[in-house]
Amino acid sequence: MDKPGNLGKLGDLGGKASSAIGKEAKNVVKAVRSQISVSETGTEKPDGQTSGQSANLPQEQNQAFVKEMYGIQGDKTVPSKEQAEAQNKASKTEDEQKLQEIRALAQKLHKDTYYDPLIEKSKPVEDEERPQERVERQEEEEKKEDWLKKQKEDKKAPVSVHRAQRTTEMGKTSG
Repeated sequence: MDKPGNLGKLGDLGGKASSAIGKEAKNVVKAVRSQISVSETGTEKPDGQTSGQSANLPQEQNQAFVKEMYGIQGDKTVPSKEQAEAQNKASKTEDEQKLQEIRALAQKLHKDTYYDPLIEKSKPVEDEERPQERVERQEEEEKKEDWLKKQKEDKKAPVSVHRAQRTTEMGKTSG
């Protein structure tokens, strides 16, 4: 194997690659310039730089380019600064009003759902009775009702009737 020969070929290949990369870079620059409608008026020097400057587009072409780019069609006039400022102020005041309404609503909701229940100690909400408590309460109420009924019955009957009932009942059970 001839190592110096292989190295020489490799050096030549590297030189060709670098010149090809340089040419491609120049082609890309030319393509970009043509896409943005700028033509070169100068000539290219051997070191890759151009002499002369790019020709400026006439004012009308610039305006047409901007109109195409931003989609301005026809002779639509751009609003004056005063009109634009008035529109901005009107939209800002509307936005501020909406923002104030939203803030007021948020504050009201916060107060209703969080602050008031936390700070104000309103009447405690009674929890539902447990079944056992409900049964005990009903039994107590029934006892009270029975006792009241007996008291009413006792008041209606005369004392002699009560004595007779007690003595007959005692006599039946004792003998």
